Amino acid sequence: MSNNNKPEYSLTRFLWNTNRLLRRGIDFKFITYDDLLLNRLPDIFTKRLKIVLFFPYSYWNSQIERYDKDDRIYGDSHFGDDHQELFFRVDRIIKNRYKDHDVSFVNSPLSSILDRDKRKTCRLLKRAGLHTPHVYNIFSMAQVNRLIDKGKTLYIKPVFGSMGKGITYIDKKHGCFSNFLFRRGEVISRASDYNWAVRKVHASKVEDFIKVLIKRRFLFQEGIETPRCQKRRFDLRIYTVNGKIPYMYAKSAPSANFLTNWSQGGRIEKKRFLKKALRPKTIRRAKALAVDAAKVLALNYAGADIIIDKDQENVYLLEIQSFPGYERGFNLMRFLIDEL
Repeated sequence: MSNNNKPEYSLTRFLWNTNRLLRRGIDFKFITYDDLLLNRLPDIFTKRLKIVLFFPYSYWNSQIERYDKDDRIYGDSHFGDDHQELFFRVDRIIKNRYKDHDVSFVNSPLSSILDRDKRKTCRLLKRAGLHTPHVYNIFSMAQVNRLIDKGKTLYIKPVFGSMGKGITYIDKKHGCFSNFLFRRGEVISRASDYNWAVRKVHASKVEDFIKVLIKRRFLFQEGIETPRCQKRRFDLRIYTVNGKIPYMYAKSAPSANFLTNWSQGGRIEKKRFLKKALRPKTIRRAKALAVDAAKVLALNYAGADIIIDKDQENVYLLEIQSFPGYERGFNLMRFLIDEL
């Protein structure tokens, strides 16, 4: 299911490979979120029905990521409330329409609500004993200053964001950097998905800027000093499907940058980079963490972002997505279809 006028890459690749289902005698129906929300669902004549959800780009762009309906900034609680409302409706409509069928999801609507909430997912993963960078419960600028004075680095993230948008970095040595704009006391979100340019926040404006993020209940997460390879910082994207790992790669950026997301100028590295950068044991631990995290969040298909500390002693899960984009070097959708 999707409702983008121009299907995005994951959906397009999935549709290209549906003949693999038909050859196995599995019928296939495609509908949009517009169809679903208007209750225009197809009749299903088999007892079993498995549903694959794709990200609702058109709904997101027209109903959620818009800044003329209230005082929202990118990834704040307004985004979370609207996203949750949509997927509660999706879950309710499907279960009511197909109540006499054996319905299952690759990733359920409720799981898709959960993984979008970084604060809740960090809490669940920590409760399960999985490593995530420490999240500070911040209510005042004084708390931030005390952490910075102790030599901590902080990443400040929108709880309901993705793609490296709306990220702020602060430490004592370098100061505060963000890909938000801050003008006349207001945080300004950018219109595009890509290339949110990072700028240094002027020292005289840092306190007012951070206070806005505190008020909006942004996530304050401890920065981890990561390894460098070829003068680049990097983290890992690891895909899991039914507990298997079909594909992974490193995302990198120059050492001076604090974001590695390819959507914000990062680079997808070749396999040889990963082999040079990390010990085999570290890679195995990272894979195990990705599988365990997907299991905790009940995601049969997921993309996990993982970082390693500079001595390769600890492996941390940054976040995990139920609608992960992916690099074009591997046919991930064909693997997913075969697993269906």
